[in-house]
Amino acid sequence: EFRRVLFRSGHVATVNLLQTTLHSEVAEQAARTLSNFMCCHKAQLQVAAAGAAQALVSLLTKCMRGELFQVEALMQQACAAICNLTFENDANRIKVGEVGGCAVLVRVCKLSPSYQVMEQACAAIGNICKKNRTNRSLMGMVGGCEMLLAVLSMSPPERTAVQVVRAIGNVAMRAPENQLKFAAGNGLRLLLQLIETLSLRLAPVDKAVAHDVSLSSTAQAPGDRTASGAGVHPALAGAGGRNVTQQDRKSVV
Repeated sequence: EFRRVLFRSGHVATVNLLQTTLHSEVAEQAARTLSNFMCCHKAQLQVAAAGAAQALVSLLTKCMRGELFQVEALMQQACAAICNLTFENDANRIKVGEVGGCAVLVRVCKLSPSYQVMEQACAAIGNICKKNRTNRSLMGMVGGCEMLLAVLSMSPPERTAVQVVRAIGNVAMRAPENQLKFAAGNGLRLLLQLIETLSLRLAPVDKAVAHDVSLSSTAQAPGDRTASGAGVHPALAGAGGRNVTQQDRKSVV
């Protein structure tokens, strides 16, 4: 019911609040409200029509200029709102790119010391570069490739690393110039190191799964044993044989 009321006019007032408020906590809650409201394609378009792309990018710019205080939580919510604004929405990806979203998100990752902020910013980068060659090109021009590799080289928490890798995949997709930049920046080595780290973390789980399968197979007759789950961590199950595709992400903060 609240979303229906907000849908009629509240989203316009909320976007206006983002553009005018000088209070970080008010802006943070406004960004959070928009994120929660954008639960469907129609809501995304309504919020975009009210000027949300420009408002959110401008808000992040104010944060980095020092015009607002206590900005880490605010930047996290603003990046999450951009993430939801562009989730499976080609038109809104174009709008965010046109108002300077690529450069701003790169600067956020460069300047913020918070892994939570980096996670949401990288999630937004992954979204706006999906199926959008213009944004991929812009991302390469403003240092996005180098920034993503710099974040990955920090050995960030797993949640952040997942969004960095996802962003790298979408920024590099069908963009040879960006692929060369990732290669020149030791991107392959960093990705292989991440795979090795995750493999070592999953190894004890894999051994336990394999042990359980071994025990359960002792009661089976010869020739009846299957290998459908042996030694495969649940997070990796079903991954084999898939084509590489660009990924989109909806944010919840």
